[in-house]
Amino acid sequence: MSQREKYSFYIIIIDATCKFTCAQNEDIWGTVVYAFFSSLCKSALHDFRISLWNTSERTFLFKQSWDATFYGSNRLGFSSKTHAVQRKIRSYKFFSPYISESILDIVSLHRGYLFEEKANHTQECFVFGKYPNIKFSMYNKKKNSKLTVIETMRAEVFFTKAIWAERRNMKKPNAGFLCSPENNTLSTVTSLAFRNNAYFYPSKFTITVNVNETVTLSMKENEIHEEYSTEWKKDEVDLNDDGVRPQSVGRTSVTFSDTQVGYSGIYSLEYRNYDIKKRGYMRLIVRACPSGKYGNLCDKTCPQCLNGGICHDIIGTCICPPGFSGPTCENVCNPGYFGRNCNMKCALDSKEDKQSCKGVLMCLPDPYGCSCAAGFTGILCDKTCRSGTYGAGCSEKRNCHCANGTNCDVFTGLCNEGCDNNWHGKHCDERLVGVKDVSFKLISSFAANLTWEKPPELNMTVRYYIISYQQIGWRYHCNFSFDDNLFVKNTTETCLVLDNLNPFAIYTMNVKADVVILSENSTFNYGIKSEVVINTSATAPTPSILFHAAFKTTSSLYFVWASPLPFGGLLDHHKLSYKDDENNSTDFKSIVINASKSQCSIKGSVHCWVLKDLTPNHTYDVQLRAFNKDVNNGSQAIIYVARTLNSDPISKFKVLILERKNKEVIIQILPDNEFARFFRAFFIVVDVIDSTNSHQNLSNYINKKANCHSTTSDTYIAAKIHAVPENGIKFTVGNRSCLNGYFNPPLKNGKKYRIGIAALISYCKDESFTKILFADETVSINVFKASHSKFLNIALGFLLPLTVIISILVVLLCINKTKSFKASAMKKRFIPKIDPENEFAACNEALDEMDIIETESICEELSNCISIDELQRFVKNNMKNNTIKKEFLSLPKGQMYPCSVAKLPDSKFKNRYGNILPYDHTLVNLKTTNGSDYVHANFIDGYKDPHRYIATQGPMVNTVTDFWYMAWQEKVSKIIMIANVIETGKCKCEKYWTDNTSSFGEIKLILENEELFADFVIRTFTISKGHKSKEIKQFHFTSWPDHGVPFNTTPFINFLMKVRTYDVHCSSPIVVHCSAGIGRTGTVILFENAFEMSIQENQIDVLGLLFSMRKQRMNIVENYDQYTFVYHALVEALCIENTCTNSVTFLKKYSDLIKPYEETGMTRIRKQFQMLNDLPVQLLPKDIFAAYMVSNQAKNRNMHILPSDRARPILKSSSKTSDYINAVYIDSYRHKNMFVATEYPLPETVIDFWRMVFEVKSKIIILLQSIPFSNEDYPLFWPAVGSQIFGQFHVEIESIIDENDVIFINLLVTLKNPQEENSPVPIKLIHIKSWDIKTYLPRDTSTILTVMKFLNVYKNNCTNDAIIMTCQDGVTACGVFCAFLYTIDYMEAEQGIDIFQSVKCTRTNRMQFIVNVEQYEFLFQLMKDYLESLSFTG
Repeated sequence: MSQREKYSFYIIIIDATCKFTCAQNEDIWGTVVYAFFSSLCKSALHDFRISLWNTSERTFLFKQSWDATFYGSNRLGFSSKTHAVQRKIRSYKFFSPYISESILDIVSLHRGYLFEEKANHTQECFVFGKYPNIKFSMYNKKKNSKLTVIETMRAEVFFTKAIWAERRNMKKPNAGFLCSPENNTLSTVTSLAFRNNAYFYPSKFTITVNVNETVTLSMKENEIHEEYSTEWKKDEVDLNDDGVRPQSVGRTSVTFSDTQVGYSGIYSLEYRNYDIKKRGYMRLIVRACPSGKYGNLCDKTCPQCLNGGICHDIIGTCICPPGFSGPTCENVCNPGYFGRNCNMKCALDSKEDKQSCKGVLMCLPDPYGCSCAAGFTGILCDKTCRSGTYGAGCSEKRNCHCANGTNCDVFTGLCNEGCDNNWHGKHCDERLVGVKDVSFKLISSFAANLTWEKPPELNMTVRYYIISYQQIGWRYHCNFSFDDNLFVKNTTETCLVLDNLNPFAIYTMNVKADVVILSENSTFNYGIKSEVVINTSATAPTPSILFHAAFKTTSSLYFVWASPLPFGGLLDHHKLSYKDDENNSTDFKSIVINASKSQCSIKGSVHCWVLKDLTPNHTYDVQLRAFNKDVNNGSQAIIYVARTLNSDPISKFKVLILERKNKEVIIQILPDNEFARFFRAFFIVVDVIDSTNSHQNLSNYINKKANCHSTTSDTYIAAKIHAVPENGIKFTVGNRSCLNGYFNPPLKNGKKYRIGIAALISYCKDESFTKILFADETVSINVFKASHSKFLNIALGFLLPLTVIISILVVLLCINKTKSFKASAMKKRFIPKIDPENEFAACNEALDEMDIIETESICEELSNCISIDELQRFVKNNMKNNTIKKEFLSLPKGQMYPCSVAKLPDSKFKNRYGNILPYDHTLVNLKTTNGSDYVHANFIDGYKDPHRYIATQGPMVNTVTDFWYMAWQEKVSKIIMIANVIETGKCKCEKYWTDNTSSFGEIKLILENEELFADFVIRTFTISKGHKSKEIKQFHFTSWPDHGVPFNTTPFINFLMKVRTYDVHCSSPIVVHCSAGIGRTGTVILFENAFEMSIQENQIDVLGLLFSMRKQRMNIVENYDQYTFVYHALVEALCIENTCTNSVTFLKKYSDLIKPYEETGMTRIRKQFQMLNDLPVQLLPKDIFAAYMVSNQAKNRNMHILPSDRARPILKSSSKTSDYINAVYIDSYRHKNMFVATEYPLPETVIDFWRMVFEVKSKIIILLQSIPFSNEDYPLFWPAVGSQIFGQFHVEIESIIDENDVIFINLLVTLKNPQEENSPVPIKLIHIKSWDIKTYLPRDTSTILTVMKFLNVYKNNCTNDAIIMTCQDGVTACGVFCAFLYTIDYMEAEQGIDIFQSVKCTRTNRMQFIVNVEQYEFLFQLMKDYLESLSFTG
């Protein structure tokens, strides 16, 4: 030992270091406190302050003390002696930290531990993981037993077996047997073994107590010899000689008070001076810290070790009894297993037997010691636990209340069949008990202090208190939505502050005590009511949001804002203050705007006000504050700066005169899209120029009770139009029509007119009209009457010379074309003056009829690598600035390499298009002996995978056999088809497969299976030639539109995922074809190559990959739309996180989905919704042409919710009816057009609604909301009672069933036809009554689940007829229900739940679906409840 400084015992704390391993032959005296003449280093070793093997742990601190008694002990193989003197002598005590060791997963199993004379007993040491060398030794260091060691390895568990044999000439018996891992002191395990004919048997093999506690050791006298007195010894030394002072000593028991660590040891009981070989033994372990504490200073708190586990006094971990695991021993192992991972077992063979640990003494590192295995007790560990006890040595007691009167498991203490009614907990011994005197005190509008009385703990222990609270409403008496989730908090105190409450809300709060019942005889009142209702107070409202000038005129500012719901009190008024910046005034004018008396709707949270009489082209500062009733302070002021216009908004529109025809004039109205949405209606104004009236005030000419009557006024309204689309609208003035109540008379001959429009501004209950905007051009009506003969003479005189001139020009033009039919002229013909991205498409149209012109293209290598992290931003930014467009246009076009084989006479008739030929150097050559070796196909490389794909045209009638020969020759297992056989009436590809069995030359094809999905079909074939056969799958994408690209990338990605996951290890080429084999085919291959590159490189190079592909097949990826489609698909596939959850684990992961991220506070669900809304979805006016038609505008409830032409049902039209209805088809995952979502019928569309029902052949109509039928805008489309006729439809009620707020109405509907008699069609109408049209969500999920239960039965018994669903606007409720049904269909097909993709796909045809995040969250709750209902019903 070397000291860092010279010290004496008068220095309080000393720092010392042991340079060498301690001299183990030196003696020491004491435990914890050591006599000053002890070896300092060995004392530190004995007290676990230094390590023998860790040279970094050789320094320690100690201080002087004075003691008279030093208790000797054997501490994990290191022994000290006892020394007692008459007076106190100098001593030292250590204060440095204990050695830093972890406890190994180590267990000792002792078999035959009560052994017969001369018999062997075995000690097995199990260690998990990277095993150390195991050393076996005896506790007293006497060589009283012989040792044989056997080592083996079982899986990850190292198993060492020691065979102990008692020596014949043994003088002093040994009962302690150690299993010590090398280089780990704290993991040493001490076991006990002695004669089975011992005179005394211990009550327990090991007793563990805490320092300063009282303990009694007792044994049972096995063979009574009253003539002998008994004697207790500790570690073979008499108690008096050892210095241990018992409080009392009996014949078979001894009691110690104020125990010290030095009391630890192996205690024996024998008859004095009689046959010491038959002693009984037991072990006492004294933890160095008080109960519940650990550490160097015993200042750290232990975890609550369960099921008999003991907290280690040095490192604080729970030493778990055999059969239990986990940080607090909370987990149970299967019977016969033990260890921290429950991967050790008593059975040495592979059999699993609950009785395998019977008769085995199991020991663990101190301070646990030894016990029987879980489920067993008795001196031989051979008795099963009695009722009410369980665990290691049956030491744990529980007052279990298991279901069906069964007992808790003797191994685990658990109720295997669950708990009896009103009982819970792992052991079914816990109950919730009400508490008394629950009261509260409001701390603020957001917090309340809850207090209660502690129940009397008689025969029970209070574990903790459970405070559950839930908002049940608002003090507004309104039906605002609120978070009605039940919140639960736990505490061990009798008070709790509940914060984060909503102001001006009503809460119910309940307090229960979770108690462990200790006795069957416990009697107390379980039913104490411990609930209070709390009304939180009002607070100042939060600042208004979205405050802005939504519309401006020369003299008015139209403001709108919203008050975030809830208001935090009764919203009383708003204060709007404003001043004119250009008048140099500092004074604000204020307006008090009283809040609406009806604040019980979503609309009640939106406010508006029109500031009038302002100066044109002036800037105004405007401030807004909100005030709640009885709250002095208002919200923070919101400031907005706005400027009035210098001209009327209608002046930015244009009115053009297009054509005059007799007494009619066709005009065109071109809108200014900045203001169009604020105009509620437009009026076509016709004015005779010589009229003396003033024409600037439109209100003078509007007949507010318009009735289509003819007018005699010189100034009149010819029509009222609700909306003008972005690309304008044409209107015929004078065609005698009646539109929205205004008659459009023919213009008068001899009159001069000006024609214009004016707009109705309707905002914030304020209506005003713009000025009239007239066309720059006037119109004169001059219709002349001429005789027929005169007109004919004039016409002939004009037409004959014109005919001669045209004939001469045609002849000259033909001669010119014949002479100049050369390559350069042809090239000019191929490239008309159109947009660059359409250049190649136009070229193809011309080349269909001509030979190819070979051109030499020499280009530099093109590349643009983009990291996956930057991809989404790159696409978003560069779509706008045309960078991606320029990227595509930089690619080489036309023929770059020879196509000589394709031009051979025998090959030409095998090419579908004469202008699209395969290159020679990548051509697939058929190896046949009975025909041509030519097939129109090229090899295309994958990413770092040569010849991964074969790009080919759609087979023709004369090439089908060649196609299958190629598939067989190249060992193809996957065919991707991206076309339909017929598109736009033209054959794009021959149907080259069979629906049963067919032969193609020597190739035989058998259809084995066909899987149908909404957007694709998967067909499985067996292909054979001779005696050989194999499986081949055709993946047929059926939803690529006739023109352009798919509107949604998700079905395309799902389709390719199916391709990718089939036969993943096959290296044969994948055949890809469309019609020509370049456009859609290239799109698929380019996406797959880029996707594979992203996996390998974490970056993509779409430009470089396509550049390489075009060297292998001409013009592959045909146009810019296809190129950008690949980019959009890659963004979704690579940048959008995987939102799919396995349906089996969804319920377990639901809590994670609603748990907020720590860094953002946003839940995973809300993050998904944010990603969803970031995806670009937009309908252009050209997509919704029919809805904007003047004749159809009145058929829309909302001009902002309109169907696209590609997705709407087309009704059969006639001269009296239109083909239009505001409805859209919605796909399910597996079925195309499975649903129809439509707005609730208007009075004028009820008949159209029934027409749609019949034309889509629907048998089910689902009305998802409670409709206010008293309002004339919401007509009942079925009879209230009996029957009713709607146009040509006779509707009759057959039966009505009312179930859980859902009405099931069976209807019989007959289409009346004079030519034939039709049978009535049964139609089921399902009406959900509990979903108010003013709310975004239903009251709960039960009604939707009731409907779903019916649909599950229906779809098992019926065909896949379309289901019509309707709600007020065709969006709010329909979106939720469609997404829900899509999710279920996906789950049934793929065993996954992906609500993100379900919403994205259902938005394809109705982009407004799922209007807010609350609806998105509701879908997750709905799926959770649906899965739970399935589990409940089995």
